[in-house]
Amino acid sequence: VPNLVYFTRPGEVLRRLPEDAAGASRARRTLLRLLQRSGLARVSGALLGLGLQARAAVATAAGVDTPLVTDLSRWAASAEADALWQRCAAGIEAGLVRNGARVRWRFRDPRYVLLEARRRGTLVGWIVLRRPDDGGSERLGGIRVAPIADLMFDPAEPEIAESLLSAAFRIGRQGFADALVLSTPHTPTNALARRLGFQSMSGNLHLVVHGSLLASVRPPFEAWWHARGDGDADQSF
Repeated sequence: VPNLVYFTRPGEVLRRLPEDAAGASRARRTLLRLLQRSGLARVSGALLGLGLQARAAVATAAGVDTPLVTDLSRWAASAEADALWQRCAAGIEAGLVRNGARVRWRFRDPRYVLLEARRRGTLVGWIVLRRPDDGGSERLGGIRVAPIADLMFDPAEPEIAESLLSAAFRIGRQGFADALVLSTPHTPTNALARRLGFQSMSGNLHLVVHGSLLASVRPPFEAWWHARGDGDADQSF
């Protein structure tokens, strides 16, 4: 499954990133070492952050509000989520059912937060983020990475996804996380994320589906509406 990363706080990422995480290229390792030792990592990160913010701001759909929900076990929009799923399911070729009951059960742990997308008061999508550990990732020098555990929107309205991702960027920059990770086989969602500034990173997930669960006509890999939270992979980034 492709992995994409978005740096909500690129200065922190550049300052903390271990040299061996920069890849095998000697040039990349040398550049990272120079940035960190010269103190330019924060400056370079700040400039990169401004560019990413401008890119994401353009993508925010007009008339879409993105309120934050922090206790999903009590999510009041469960019935609205059912209605949204029923409207959108025909446009989703393959994936798990995404209704209110599943969201409330799967993400009831307080480490998850949800951003709703509402247009004129009606629920039109959501994104679920998993809070990173306070100390960040040990293997990444303490960088705080928030996996995108779930993303739901009408495939015919990609601007809703853009608004949700832009809202996630904002709370990330406010201290929630230094980076976000999106992992999905769904090609249109990956293309949308790249337009907003997500960068490719090495894949470390596999999508495994038992044949008995599939119809006789099996959907292609890139059609799967799958996210990290569908297979608990958000627990082990």
